[in-house]
Amino acid sequence: MEELIIQGLGHRERRNILKTISLAPEGAIYSEILGELGLNTGRMNYHLKQLEGLVEMTLFSYHGILVLLISAVEGFVVDIALLPLNKNDVKSICIASALSSASNVAVLQFVMMLPLPVAVFASMYLASFVSGFILAGYLGKRVIDIISQNL
Repeated sequence: MEELIIQGLGHRERRNILKTISLAPEGAIYSEILGELGLNTGRMNYHLKQLEGLVEMTLFSYHGILVLLISAVEGFVVDIALLPLNKNDVKSICIASALSSASNVAVLQFVMMLPLPVAVFASMYLASFVSGFILAGYLGKRVIDIISQNL
């Protein structure tokens, strides 16, 4: 993992590419980055290839098995949480969704063994629990109800 970070950020031009992309409000396209940084296409392609591992690591696409594990744990948590609860009740769906979202943090914490302070994990658990409760639970139930009414 360290190698990918060092490789990705270890050159000024790669840092400038990332900076240019991050400063573009709607994203940056290839030709804009070329023009802004004054790179030729060969040099740009080389640096983008060097950034590939860092980007994949950041977006978890490099860790496909981890994404599958997270999805499996989420599904398991929802099933277990809904067993004793009323499956059509908004509160039950919100609680199951919140626990499922928080399980993402548990997988990251225990599988990847991230060396983060307890306070960081606590805030991650809280944020994912609340977002799961509101977004996946409450809003998800509302969408299901609207679709059911229109069928």
